[in-house]
Amino acid sequence: ERGNDHMEESLSPFDVLIDSLSRCHRKKPRYDMEVKHKAVAIDDEASGHDNFRGEGEEESACGQTGDAPAGRENEINMPEVIENNDLDENAPEDVSDEEPEITCSKDPFSVHIEETLSEEEATVLKRTFEQPLPYNYTLDNAIGCVSCGVCLPARDTTICTQHKSLAELHVKQRLVSQWKAVNSQYSQEPSCLTVLQGRLFSILNSYKDLLFTRRTFENGEEIRRTYVLHALNHVLKTRSRVRKNNAYLHRSAEDGKQLDTEEFRDQGLTRPKVLFVVPFREAALRIVEIIINLVLPKGEGQVHNKRRFYEEFKDQTAQPTKVQKPASFQALFAGNIDDCFRLGVSISNKIVKLYSEFYHSDILIASPLGLRMIIGAEGEKKRDYDFLSSLEVIMVDQADVLLMQNWEHVLHMFQHLHLQPKEAHDVDFSRVRHWCLNGWSKYYCQTAVFSNFTTPEINALFNKHCFGYAGKVKVDDIICSGTICQVVAQLPQVFHRMESQKLLDLPDTRFQYFVDKVLPAHTGTLMAQTLIFVPSYFDFIRLRNYMKKEETNFTHLNEYSKTSDITRARALFVQGRKHFLLYTERLHFFKRFQVRGIKHIIFYSLPQYAEFYSDFLNLIETVGHSNATCTAIYSRYDALSLSRIVGSERARRMIVAEDSVHMLVTGAQ
Repeated sequence: ERGNDHMEESLSPFDVLIDSLSRCHRKKPRYDMEVKHKAVAIDDEASGHDNFRGEGEEESACGQTGDAPAGRENEINMPEVIENNDLDENAPEDVSDEEPEITCSKDPFSVHIEETLSEEEATVLKRTFEQPLPYNYTLDNAIGCVSCGVCLPARDTTICTQHKSLAELHVKQRLVSQWKAVNSQYSQEPSCLTVLQGRLFSILNSYKDLLFTRRTFENGEEIRRTYVLHALNHVLKTRSRVRKNNAYLHRSAEDGKQLDTEEFRDQGLTRPKVLFVVPFREAALRIVEIIINLVLPKGEGQVHNKRRFYEEFKDQTAQPTKVQKPASFQALFAGNIDDCFRLGVSISNKIVKLYSEFYHSDILIASPLGLRMIIGAEGEKKRDYDFLSSLEVIMVDQADVLLMQNWEHVLHMFQHLHLQPKEAHDVDFSRVRHWCLNGWSKYYCQTAVFSNFTTPEINALFNKHCFGYAGKVKVDDIICSGTICQVVAQLPQVFHRMESQKLLDLPDTRFQYFVDKVLPAHTGTLMAQTLIFVPSYFDFIRLRNYMKKEETNFTHLNEYSKTSDITRARALFVQGRKHFLLYTERLHFFKRFQVRGIKHIIFYSLPQYAEFYSDFLNLIETVGHSNATCTAIYSRYDALSLSRIVGSERARRMIVAEDSVHMLVTGAQ
């Protein structure tokens, strides 16, 4: 091998890649798609995120085990008649029932996949994504403020603005025939799409990266059905092309014909093409049900491991809560809310196989924590992320909820996308597309992020980890009034703007401002029963340690507090025996406690969920206590959160005004 080193220097990068991958003969790992028993040593107080469960749930190591109980490995809900089509991507298959593939030049799938970038264009793309992308803003009354960014003007794809039928949008007939029944709850139009779905599908069908920040619990199911339809359309077209090429190559081999394999490059370095990232098992359950209903007509086909899937993903212990919760909370936490899972799905002509191995799957559905456990960390012996190397469609749903879980897991996943595989995984290099071998898979991958609102973290993810050459689209909301208009209590609200020159200095600047100017004004007896709302767990730890050191009369609640500690702290606060109550946003997100006894409130930083601002102000006891106050600290880096609370126009004025203190009064007649 050392004697051949001088030969490798003369090889092209393409030949070096093939040679290095072909030498790998180690047995590829097998992953049953459920999470295996594995202890994760994470300091909850240091990370502040991972294993929080809903009220009444017991904490487990990492969710349910992925190894099926004895005798259940091959359990299915129907007779076991399995073809090997979903095991070997290049095996010859019966394509007699396959509908004709749409190969016209106007089909967005064909245009996107068959586009060949030059070396110069790849260099331009790399430079383009290293700096902020300019956007053109337009107002669409149907979905909001639409911003389009062009990466390569010569390769820019157009978005269809007309309300067309699915057939005109080049959706597979197999899906069109089932879509009307699947989406009948939301649309009775001839196109079978609502206005929102029509606009969204047109954007997704153009293969542009999408950041949609107007997702609510009312339109969540419409959006979910739309992106599942697009992802399935992509998978079925990819599989159809592979099947037809397999059959043609097989017949040619039997006839002894010599073919130019360049015409049959239709695959990536690994099989998985679509990844759905969702926060809870309930969301994964709904995605799988949509897939089954779209792919398999009622009474036809087979779903493998269906019984096992429903046992592990359907909530069997749901009980009505005695305390009335908001409708958005009930919709979000309905069903199984375990946040540690991963699942592989392979699709054949009339078979949907659940729990397929990663490297034999077309679709992956996982939570960030479930993927983090298999990706591992630097230095770990058992880790694998080769299955992420050739993804072509990534759908991240409910990004705002993922932000409340652990955003580090999301970033860790994106950092391991489209890397060169460490093993060959039985790939046929003669069928791999050139842009995969060149390391350009990230430029052909479409990423869509759906969220209830936008934050700097979500914006950074979209700007720094989405590289589609087709361009980018942002859909934002124009906030006119903000949630401050929902405050019914009549009390003054004082907003303090602090100045920080650097974003990295913001935590220290905020802490010093709070200690020097805000906290001293709330230590008197007239300011008793003050709640301090802290969005960040790290800031909460800092404040808690400071107050302990200063021997301040306070109590605290966070997402890791025991039920007994929560009950005792709430009682001490409402009785007035504790002057301050430290309270985290994540605790309120997962519990939605109705905290009583609040006479004053301090927002150490503005909440991510703007409705929490009005919720807490409406809890303040103003009857018989006329001097109730609200104090909020913000900076120019909090412009997005501020606009959701006070409205876009007022937020703009408060950010640039010379005065650093602003008072607003609500509830006045």
